[in-house]
Amino acid sequence: MERPREGSKCKIKLKMQNNDTPFFPTEYLKDDFSGSITVGEADREFDRAVDKCVTLMDTKEKSKLTVKLENNQYTVTVYVTLIEFTPSPPSYEWSKEKKLEVARHHKEKGCELFKQGRVQDSFLRFSKAVKFLITLGIENKDVEPLYFTLCNNMAWCQLSRGQASHALTLCNKVLSNNPNNVKALMRRAEAFVWLQDTEHAVMDLRKVKELEPRNNIARERLIKLENKLAIETVRYNNIIKSMFRF
Repeated sequence: MERPREGSKCKIKLKMQNNDTPFFPTEYLKDDFSGSITVGEADREFDRAVDKCVTLMDTKEKSKLTVKLENNQYTVTVYVTLIEFTPSPPSYEWSKEKKLEVARHHKEKGCELFKQGRVQDSFLRFSKAVKFLITLGIENKDVEPLYFTLCNNMAWCQLSRGQASHALTLCNKVLSNNPNNVKALMRRAEAFVWLQDTEHAVMDLRKVKELEPRNNIARERLIKLENKLAIETVRYNNIIKSMFRF
């Protein structure tokens, strides 16, 4: 039997197993829920689990779903009933235009979530957009600019979460194909700072200064880091001298 897929509109019913469950973030569950959802549009941890559950269900089926919430450190159990849904073709059958449209949609949603301070939810939207673009080939001239933007956005999310090594990897993906991408250079410089690699951070910011002489943010950051690098160099030289002093 056909089941809901990405983009399917589903009419569902949710019923809590236990009414004294503590509060947790959700758009789906307002007491007991009966309404429509679109698979792939959830932006909360619990709601994403409901989406995934629905894609495994048949019409009129009722499932018991238990979700262990990562941030809240407890579990929520609900009964999910799939009343009806609108069929949607599998994503591998989507046209190039459809995939680009969906990728742009996820990118815009991700930006909105980031502005709200919901970094993890934002990151998941960006990564979902990237998955669609990869199926089109990121070297495609219509795909490449959006792919670079998404990687830069994901790098910023990772920096916001203190995941500097992951941010560095994302920036390198952009710079390996577009070495003059200013946003990637700026964010890689910040990743280097997190990783205590002042020298490479200074190198990236000097390149930004060459590309955009009026970039005040890069210029001010570069001054601070060059001063820091000078101090680190003096300390390093003093250590070397002390090692060979007789």
